[in-house]
Amino acid sequence: MTEKEASKSDSGIGDSINLGCMPNFPPIWALKTILLMLLLCLATGFTTKKEDYDKLIGQVEISKNQDKSLEICNQAIALRPDISKGYSLRCILLGNRNEFKSAMLDCKKSIQNALQPEELYLSYIANGYLYERLQDYDKAIEYYQKVNEMFSQKNRPDPSVNHLLGQIYYRKYKTHHKQADFDNALKYLNLSNSINPNNWLNYHLRGALYTQLNAYILRPSTEAPPFTPIFVDEAIDDLNKAFQLAPKGAQISKNYSFRSRAYTIKYLVTCEKSYVDKALSDEKTAIELEPEEQTYKILSDPKAYNNIKDICIKRKRNYHQ
Repeated sequence: MTEKEASKSDSGIGDSINLGCMPNFPPIWALKTILLMLLLCLATGFTTKKEDYDKLIGQVEISKNQDKSLEICNQAIALRPDISKGYSLRCILLGNRNEFKSAMLDCKKSIQNALQPEELYLSYIANGYLYERLQDYDKAIEYYQKVNEMFSQKNRPDPSVNHLLGQIYYRKYKTHHKQADFDNALKYLNLSNSINPNNWLNYHLRGALYTQLNAYILRPSTEAPPFTPIFVDEAIDDLNKAFQLAPKGAQISKNYSFRSRAYTIKYLVTCEKSYVDKALSDEKTAIELEPEEQTYKILSDPKAYNNIKDICIKRKRNYHQ
């Protein structure tokens, strides 16, 4: 090989690369611009999804058209599965349908995804509500108290959660008849009422609580056991106030039923026929509004009615035929 050939051979590799065919990379500043545009597009899409999500969530109505609301929640969660609120709302809706296993999964996700205090608030409410539906009242109280702790840090109690706590302690008292549960129910209902005195449900529930305190008086008995009714007038006053404040379309059948019982207790104390007439009228109205509810039927049962009359007779009070 000649020197000329060797020289040509040594430069063969370099000569075989056509530098004109090399890709023409854009400068660094252009790359940064492209990357920024891509991020902007992604962020815009993400923001649009959030806006669509918020519109869907805004259409959810927990107390109305629950099937449609559940479908809307499903759409919202599919759009943004990282946001807590959809899971909280779906947890409540599924709990109302007694689909407790699925509801529990949603409640857990609602806590995991909660980033803002408002999201955590709704998540605790949903979890408390679900455990209340499961009749695990102590666990429900635990979650509702978490909400109270959040508000106590701001030195302003929340009327909604105090009403819910009053409701749970009322149900515990109704089941176990423990004085501590009655005291706690009254405490939280009074607190809720002091914050929001126009909530008819506070008066309804407190009137029911007072009536329940005297429920043993209405138990079937052939004797006339001694009793000292407590808060009967207060019960009637609260139930009357609930009627005054209840919005149009509110479910007031239970209010009629409890006032009927309160009037019945009042009759057993005084043996004045006007009270039993009022009790019969309220019970009739409650049954008309909700005919499938068997617990409303007390005085309409002839045996129960005769038993109540006999109690007054045995007390040797004035009874007018």
